[in-house]
Amino acid sequence: MKIFVCCCIAILLFAFCRLQTLYKTTIDVDKESQGSKMFVFYDYVEGRPKYGYINQKGKVRIKAQFDSADKFSEGLAVVQINTRQWGYVDQTEKVTVLPEFWMIFSFSEGLASVNISNKYGFIDKTGKIVIPPQFVSVGKFREGLAPVEINKKYGYINQSGKTVIPPQFDEAYSFYEGLAAVKFAGKWGYINKTGNIVIAPRFDATMPFSEGLAVVETVENKRRLGYINPTGQTVIPVKFSEALSFHQGLAPVCASSKCGYINKAGKVAIPFQFELADEFSEGLASVMIGNKFGYIDRTGKTVISAQFHRAEKFEGGLALVTAENFWKEKSGYINKTGEFVYLQH
Repeated sequence: MKIFVCCCIAILLFAFCRLQTLYKTTIDVDKESQGSKMFVFYDYVEGRPKYGYINQKGKVRIKAQFDSADKFSEGLAVVQINTRQWGYVDQTEKVTVLPEFWMIFSFSEGLASVNISNKYGFIDKTGKIVIPPQFVSVGKFREGLAPVEINKKYGYINQSGKTVIPPQFDEAYSFYEGLAAVKFAGKWGYINKTGNIVIAPRFDATMPFSEGLAVVETVENKRRLGYINPTGQTVIPVKFSEALSFHQGLAPVCASSKCGYINKAGKVAIPFQFELADEFSEGLASVMIGNKFGYIDRTGKTVISAQFHRAEKFEGGLALVTAENFWKEKSGYINKTGEFVYLQH
């Protein structure tokens, strides 16, 4: 459960010897829209896949031109310009290109981590380096702090780059709801923002707090998961084979090869009947029925029939899915009625 920042594109890292200012350029983009919610799509350009952005109606707003593209976060999205350069695009459709061999990650609380010569630092939304590259790995800023690795130990810095919790942990996560999961002597516990341990390390794995509860895992004879509150008290017994975080009052859990949903009292809210189940988002959750995915609402009612090979969470009213017809696989974005608003070419 390292906080190493990772990316599926191979990163080319070379010596950083000169570049403290950014080379900025505006790339050709469709000027027809300004500021609407946008989603990544791809198309083939000269036989190669390129990525751009569509709006909620499935209309192309930034044409396919990037080697890769990430979701928007805080008004900016990370894009790969070519094999040597990365940058970010904003919703006014301006693209800022970073110097060669800088690798950038998504923005959080106004800052984004950047990898230069195999060291991580942070830049602001103008592209200025505000925390110089010096860390082996970093996590995102959340609640004003970010986990960083120094000399094989993890601590936390603030947005000025000052160390506020000294490096002392074997691994560490970002803060959620005032607490951060840390690993010490082979076990996971939680600290507060002063660095004090408030839940003693005793778990084999943990997840961040969400809606006042956190998933914890213990491995004795078998791997089992349950939920604790911010004082460390087990409020839902450690008995599930799989469990995810609470969202919109419900959490997906699995037992005896079936999955369902529980409420915060640990009571079954949606019976165990699914092969797989995901967290709720925007009132819907993807579930596997048989060997296909569909969507249910918070009462457990199927609102989009099981027909997809892959089904992601709804965000901004759309969900990315992959289906199959007689001729070939098709993927794209559906709305909450299950209608495709955009099909990948």
